[in-house]
Formats: sequence, C-alpha cells, structure tokens
Amino acid sequence: MNFKIKTKQRIAAIFFAFLIFFTPLLLQAMSFKYTPMEEIPGFGKPTTYEAYVLAIYKFGLWTVGISAVLMISIGAFMYITSAGNTSQSGKAKGIIVDAIIGVVLALLSYIALYTINPNLVRINPLPTSGAAGTPGAPNGPSGTTAGYKKACPDSNSTVPIDYSKATNDTDIKLSSACDQYKTLFDNNSSKVDPCLLRTMAQMESSCGSNKGPSPSGACGLMQLLPATASGLAGKTVSCTDLINSDELSIKLAAEYIKQKQASSCAGAAKDKNSAIFAGYNSGYGCTGSACSPEKHALCPSGAVGSGGCGTGCLAFECCVDPGGLEESINYAWNGVGLYAKCGGK
Repeated sequence: MNFKIKTKQRIAAIFFAFLIFFTPLLLQAMSFKYTPMEEIPGFGKPTTYEAYVLAIYKFGLWTVGISAVLMISIGAFMYITSAGNTSQSGKAKGIIVDAIIGVVLALLSYIALYTINPNLVRINPLPTSGAAGTPGAPNGPSGTTAGYKKACPDSNSTVPIDYSKATNDTDIKLSSACDQYKTLFDNNSSKVDPCLLRTMAQMESSCGSNKGPSPSGACGLMQLLPATASGLAGKTVSCTDLINSDELSIKLAAEYIKQKQASSCAGAAKDKNSAIFAGYNSGYGCTGSACSPEKHALCPSGAVGSGGCGTGCLAFECCVDPGGLEESINYAWNGVGLYAKCGGK
C-alpha cells in the first residue's frame, strides 16, 4: 500500500514538473490578447501578456522550490520526533525523498530543455502585425508607429526632417519583451550604448519574436545578413548560428554599429543616431554606387528644386522625392523615439 502511495506521489511530481516546464512551448501557439489586471507577487504588474505569463511561470518555480524546502523541513521534524517509531520515521523519510525527487526532476527538466535549445525555457512575445519598415501601417512591431507619415506630413516640404520630434511621439512605446536581453546588451555592447542595441532588437525582430530569415535573408535577434556577420566575425556565420545565439547576434551587431558610428557617412547627418538607424535599414554607403541609380539613406539629398532639400541634407532627412527611402525614414523616426524612451544618451 505504501509503495502505491509513493508511486502516485512521484507520478504527480513528474506531471507537475512537465506542466511547468512545457508551458513556454504551449504559449507559442496562443494568439489572443489579454490585459492583465492582477499584480504577481515579487514581479509587479507586467504590461504585456507574455510578460504576465512569464511572471506566473517564474512565480511557479519559486513556489515549487519553497514548497520543497517546507516539505523537507516537515519531514525532518517528523523524523527527529519519531522517537524510534519505525512507521513515523518511514513516513518522514518518504516525505523528504519525494520533495527532493520533485526538485531534482524540475531542475533536470530545465537543464535538459536549456541544453537542447535555450529558447525552450524562454517565453518569447507573440508575433505582432505590421513592420517597422512599412510606411503607412497603423502599427509596427512592439510599439513602433507609422513614422514616415509623422516625419513627412508634407511630402513636398524641402525643410529637413527634425527627428528630435520623434522623442515626443506618444505612440512609440518600449516593449518589455526586450527586458530579457538586458544582460546580453550590457555585456556585449562593444562600447555602443545598450539602449541603441535594444532599440534595434525591438524594431528588427520584435525583441526576438521574428528572428527570420527575413525576405532579404537577414537572421537573428538583430537581423544581420550572414555575409555581413561572417565579415565581422572573421569566420563563417550561418543564418542558423544567428538565430540560435542571441549573444552572437548582439555582439556582431554592436561591432557593426561601432564601425559605422565612426564613419564619415554617418557623421554628416544632423543627428548621428538617426543616421545609424537609417543606415542599419538601408545601408551605410554615401558615395559611388551607393548613391546611383538608387540612393541609400546617407547619400546627399540633392539641390532644392531637383528633388532634394539642399546642401548638407542627407537623403533620409528629406521628404521630397524620397526615392524608396520611406522605409528608412520610418525606421529612423521610430528608432529615435524608442532610443529616447529607453534613456539613451
């Protein structure tokens, strides 16, 4: 009889361990929206559904650990006070063993899933509609807006775009889904402001929700082309490498941005950060083939009256005849707004 009871307890422990650690997998198939109202003890009040479920998930892990410690303490107390009563001491041992088995199963489940793929124990945000580079779209990924329309309310204006106004765009919101990468941003920044990297991650992959490959072949959290990544790493880096390693994606993107921040092309912009964002989207070239027949974002815009905004104005800073740079203007607007809300300098 005692054996049957212990068997049932162990089966229950295994069931709950799998229930807890396979929750992230089940969530990937969910597509409904929900605004959480109740605060999770120790985790505040999450602002997104995926963050809310992640808080419950972590709270559950804490509960399992605390419960196990409590049961071990109870079992130990029963064993000490059994006073030679074999039945009582046997029951106490059973409680202690079952609690330890439960904790071990939980840890082994986590380690096994993390070893197979770290994303299996991470709750990523659900894919969002729209794209940061789609001018005119109502919303982009994770809190971005139709930045092109806001940057260029008058498409015939020859006044250079003032990207500083994006910092006051109340429709642009940081996604809490990027919070999970904070340590990676901080530790792999190559002296690039981590807020710049966080902003790129939100606009490029919705904080890891859409790691690609994209239609252009870009992959990973930071959406780098494998060819670009390979050049930065000094070795072959595949799309799979970029998708599976967020640290690698961030590290290479930081090095890429660091190189471009020092370039004369980005330095010619009125706002250097807006140029970094626009260039990340369209390319950082500003001379030769980068400007003909189609202009990259950092090319000169041209003279007033000839489809440009005058000397000293770059293509992505001009609303007149953008020549396909609507996407880059949109990207730069959202980037400047998100960067400011992150606390970027």
